[in-house]
Amino acid sequence: MANAIKLQAGTPIVLANTGGDYTFNLKALANGAGRISAQVDLGAVPRPYRYDVRVKLTAASALSVSASNVAYVYIATSDGTVQDGDKGTSDAALSALTECNNMRGVLLLTPDDTGTVVAGSVEVPIVARYVSIAIWNALGQALANSDGASYVRITPVWDEIQ
Repeated sequence: MANAIKLQAGTPIVLANTGGDYTFNLKALANGAGRISAQVDLGAVPRPYRYDVRVKLTAASALSVSASNVAYVYIATSDGTVQDGDKGTSDAALSALTECNNMRGVLLLTPDDTGTVVAGSVEVPIVARYVSIAIWNALGQALANSDGASYVRITPVWDEIQ
């Protein structure tokens, strides 16, 4: 009988302004502004190298459906010494989209209706031990000024042979 290869998911790591595992203050993030999260320690190897990165952004009011209204999501990895983009290890503001130039763009979120939430996910291979998430808000308005309304979840996933 052949072995089955099944998907195994680990415990999600939550990046949020409050109540998460790591700090990522997206609360009231202005349109035309960005933020990078505190650096997440994924642990020493051996560990999974694939991660489901799930992003939920809640706008202050109804979004406008337009190709120009987007939120850019980037990852910055680090070996513990050198970080992509060299933005440090703490939750911090980004003043220009060009600050993400040396990070890996992984997701582009665009409103698909006039609601207040835009969300999406992407599976990302991450070999480095440390990672930060950066988001640039170009949705046309600020994010909601509410705790926990916008966050990122990083879930390790791997194949398990049975």
